[in-house]
Amino acid sequence: MTPRVVTALILAPIACALVLGAWLSLGLRRPESSEPGLTIAALAPGLLYGALFEVFALLPLFLLLKRAHMASRLALVGFGTLLWGAAVALNLWATSNLSLSHSVSLLPMLMLPGIALVVVFSLVAQSGRAA
Repeated sequence: MTPRVVTALILAPIACALVLGAWLSLGLRRPESSEPGLTIAALAPGLLYGALFEVFALLPLFLLLKRAHMASRLALVGFGTLLWGAAVALNLWATSNLSLSHSVSLLPMLMLPGIALVVVFSLVAQSGRAA
């Protein structure tokens, strides 16, 4: 693995955590209280889900596209975003009492952290290549 890929493996989950943490903090913040524990608790799920998704889905996709000579940023961002959407929809469906169609209807608001993860990984891992 190149140093760019290792750097991408570190930075991308952090980007996912920051986006999810900001999204959760903005939605949960009350003007009368500001607790630092809320920020840490908001960052942890994004970091965990981002790292797991990156290791089990995004890195193998990157290596597969590289082997198939389709290693463009656009292909990685497109397929990575589709994989994130499928993973989120299946997670919602499996861990809640929602139907699959209702889980898919909640998908757009849960896509932003995954898009941040995929874009940062793609930009850092493929920084030496043209788009």
